[in-house]
Amino acid sequence: MAVEMWRLDDENWAFYCDLEHKAIHRSIRRSKGWEEMATYQKNDKLIAIQYRLPTSDYRKARRLLLRVHDSEKSSA
Repeated sequence: MAVEMWRLDDENWAFYCDLEHKAIHRSIRRSKGWEEMATYQKNDKLIAIQYRLPTSDYRKARRLLLRVHDSEKSSA
């Protein structure tokens, strides 16, 4: 159950998200400019996707990240 984000270079960020977070992935699909960089599989089942996003979308990505982390804190 992970959602992570890190800087790739001056113009791009990486955003990693497990497929457990379906609402996050739906939101990402609506975002223009987010490109799928990698997929992660276990036993031939897709478990996570990593995206490349422009720096201009940093705030949107940060809100998605905080939404997941806040929901994890409230469920604990």
